[in-house]
Amino acid sequence: MKYKSFNSMLDDVKNKGPVKVAAAGPAKKEVLEGLRLAQAEGIIEPILIGDSGWIFQRAREAGLDLSKAEIVNEPRLELPAANIAVDIINNNRADFIINGYVRTQHILQAVSRPERGLRTDRALSMLTAIESPKFSHLIFIADTAFHGSPNSEIKLDILDNAISYLTVLKVEKIKVVLLSGNNVADEPSTLKAQEIFANLSQKYPGLIVEDSLSLESGFNADPDIFLTPNADSGNILSESLVHLTNGSMASIVLGAQVPIVLVTPNSTSQNLFNSLIMAVRFRQAKNTF
Repeated sequence: MKYKSFNSMLDDVKNKGPVKVAAAGPAKKEVLEGLRLAQAEGIIEPILIGDSGWIFQRAREAGLDLSKAEIVNEPRLELPAANIAVDIINNNRADFIINGYVRTQHILQAVSRPERGLRTDRALSMLTAIESPKFSHLIFIADTAFHGSPNSEIKLDILDNAISYLTVLKVEKIKVVLLSGNNVADEPSTLKAQEIFANLSQKYPGLIVEDSLSLESGFNADPDIFLTPNADSGNILSESLVHLTNGSMASIVLGAQVPIVLVTPNSTSQNLFNSLIMAVRFRQAKNTF
């Protein structure tokens, strides 16, 4: 189904019960506040990995209910905490990961480790959801973080990750817009469009792909997914929509065995709450298969 807003997704999530999230180095204020909002709605049960004394202090300040949380004491942050989060996933004790003071590079290092890592045969990519008064439903932008100059194979993975997310949510007749600098079909950023569509059309019946569209034409096409030429343009588009249309956003990393919520310097507690909703909805749907 197509969600009109993060609140409509939250309403659906709340009816299905909580999932567990492994939080690596979660004492960061915005992370704890995002976890508190999700915990208050009954959609997550957090496993907090880090220095237990610090977590107790900061969690109380944020209002997190520690009686409904598990704490794993690991005074060494960064890679040790990231590895514990991945171990917790491998032992089926949690459904996805969020970081905090553990930097992104260490989360990805743990996820990508050769022994009991969480990588799949797909490239990792970030899928960003945008709620905006300009659109009648949430739209999704890929990729917004990882790939500066993606080749055809990487672009296929990026789009596959995004379509898989919407397919799990049972969105029918998914429409994808492949953005270009203008509507000219021979632009370098659009030469891969036919190859990408050919690879995905059989896997996802009913998929609609509009290629070589400028941003204005893309908006008019009422898409579900914008595939941008690279991560920089995806990030600029998502940030612009939020700030220029009074919108809100959420982002999760796909392509691993479980979703990952990555904290950035610009993350707010509300954005992280939205991202938790997005990740929980995906895991709830996957867990019913």
